[in-house]
Amino acid sequence: KLSKLIHQDFKTMGVTFRSGGYIKHVLLGGRTIKDGEAAAIWNIKGVHRQIIGPRRVWLFQSTIRFLTRHKAESHQYLRVAHRNGKVQFVTGPISIYENPALHDAISAHNGIRLHSSSECIVVYSDVGGGMMHENSENLSSSTIVKTAVPKETQNKDEAKTSASFQSNSSNTKRVVCGPILFMPAGGESVHEFSWSGTNGTADLVRDTNKFRVLHTDANRSWSLTLTVTTSDSSTFGAKLGIYYCMNSLNKCIATTDPIAKMHDGLRADAQSFGNTLSSEILHAKSQEEVTRRLAQLETYPFLQAAADACGFVINSIRVTGLVYFGALQKQADMEQTMAAKLRGELAEKKQRRELQELELEDHRKNIEKEAELERLREVSSQADMEGKIATKLRNNLAEKKVMRELQEQEIEDRRRQIEQEAEIQRLQISINEQLDIERHVYREAALQRTLSLEAKQVEARREVKKEKDANVIEFLKDMNEAGVDLSNFMCFGKESAFKLLPGNLVE
Repeated sequence: KLSKLIHQDFKTMGVTFRSGGYIKHVLLGGRTIKDGEAAAIWNIKGVHRQIIGPRRVWLFQSTIRFLTRHKAESHQYLRVAHRNGKVQFVTGPISIYENPALHDAISAHNGIRLHSSSECIVVYSDVGGGMMHENSENLSSSTIVKTAVPKETQNKDEAKTSASFQSNSSNTKRVVCGPILFMPAGGESVHEFSWSGTNGTADLVRDTNKFRVLHTDANRSWSLTLTVTTSDSSTFGAKLGIYYCMNSLNKCIATTDPIAKMHDGLRADAQSFGNTLSSEILHAKSQEEVTRRLAQLETYPFLQAAADACGFVINSIRVTGLVYFGALQKQADMEQTMAAKLRGELAEKKQRRELQELELEDHRKNIEKEAELERLREVSSQADMEGKIATKLRNNLAEKKVMRELQEQEIEDRRRQIEQEAEIQRLQISINEQLDIERHVYREAALQRTLSLEAKQVEARREVKKEKDANVIEFLKDMNEAGVDLSNFMCFGKESAFKLLPGNLVE
């Protein structure tokens, strides 16, 4: 029977590595713990022992549980939570077996790599918090597996760790700057920043940017759409690009959410700026002035104050465009449509005028060519009548000249008439537009007066009803104080109520 158990154990052992999921109660038998495995064994009395392979063990009424192996490479560390409440941080390279009799949990974490001096982290220290320094010698030798490391690399890592931990070890908070690979020591934790963001829009999203490494470089930018409400309650958006840099690391660390604080200042500046504007100056001709004012740092005193309180300096602000909302957008669309229509009409009239001028010029050239041909024919056929022909030609030329002058005069009169008609049409369009605007204003004013009158009437009726109700309540209170039975008074009238008064008192 023993040989059968041994054969079965060798058959099921296999070549895979077993971990914490393997738990067996063995009545009688053996287990082979391979090299690279470890196991915790409890005998019938509950006594615990730990075996690290390679080893063959024999068991009698015992419980065996293989242990999960945790490792940390050179850029990692292990967080070991002991059952007695202590917590250890062990820097790699190293591997540890998680023994449930000794540990609650073991987890591997990456160290924080700070690549340059412009990167830093905030470290909190809890000297009396029940934690142990990250030294592998403090661990039980039965649970730790050391990995061979070149001596030069080990000395280099120890020097970096010393540079980041030994200074100000008694402080509760300190700043660690790069370049360094940071590994937390006992009782230390790294602060996680949680800043808001806008994602290019006008709304502020809380806790959208979470990080632990703070960059102190000079080049920072912030893109958002700033909503501005004018003095007449019209709303438009300004797409801004804000460029700023850090000038105080201590102020920045002391502020919980610098972006939210600067956003509040920016909203206050937007309200102050909007109170100086009206929707009338937001037409296309005045957009350049609004854009110029939005790009000036003097427009944002609250933003600069908030940035200074957070440890930042605003360098410049760039406006990439304006966005209209609601009525302003409709008005801008109407203006663009009307402008495009006018440009099309003017271009069509100009083209027609150019075509007429070309036709007249061609007609004049044809007349001159015909006259010249006629003259040549007459000269060649009637050489003996040169005098008469010359006289006749001069007369014809004079008549044609007069005719041409008359035609040019008619053309000039026609051109002036066309220009006058165009001017009349333009004036008519302008007058119609002005009439439409005035008619719209009158209608809005009439509607406002009607709404105001109806509101006053409703308020007056409400006040009258309130006064009546108050009088009735006051009367009933007086009746109650006089001892009148209000139930009989309400049901049977005044005489029945007064008969019930003590001594038959009459009002």
